[in-house]
Amino acid sequence: SSRDELRILASLSAANDTKCLGVELGRLVSSPGPVFPDEATALSSLSRQGFVEVLRGNALLGFASTDRGTGVASVGVVVAGVLVATSVTRLRLPGGHAVQVVTDAQWVTASSNWMAEEPEFFRTLKQFTVGGTHYYCETVDLTRPFPSASPVEDADLEFVWNHFLTKPFRAMGLGACCPKLLQGAVECSEHIDASGARYAIAKL
Repeated sequence: SSRDELRILASLSAANDTKCLGVELGRLVSSPGPVFPDEATALSSLSRQGFVEVLRGNALLGFASTDRGTGVASVGVVVAGVLVATSVTRLRLPGGHAVQVVTDAQWVTASSNWMAEEPEFFRTLKQFTVGGTHYYCETVDLTRPFPSASPVEDADLEFVWNHFLTKPFRAMGLGACCPKLLQGAVECSEHIDASGARYAIAKL
């Protein structure tokens, strides 16, 4: 990242490349240039361009901006940023699935004027606790009774906390970069039955 620009690298397990997006002038944009074959190549290229600060995360949870074009009124300074899950705890679910509990998340922002006071909109966003109170699963829909026959992509949006925040990614055809984030607590435990077979019990 830099003071007024951000670059976002996304490497999906279902893809064989690393996508690069940019945050410029308060907007999420496709970064110009070639598609990178892997993360190391992408990081090397960005380093040569002057991007020296790197934050690694487990998942992209959303994007927000005070730019008027995004629907949030701004006065003077324009601030935009991405919400990143920087730490997750993996818990086993029945059926071989796993739920990722977000234990820490942070907003990474770029501003048109770092000398100006941060807009109230972003101060409010940063005060909201995501770590420890949200979770996601990339292999099974958890918005319906388990096990759901619906694909993850068709989750019930009433329960998807970050649906609005992921709109800019979906508009670019990159909705797969952001998991469906649900709010609540998760408890998972593993047991062994009389025959010695392991099984899991989960409370969502």
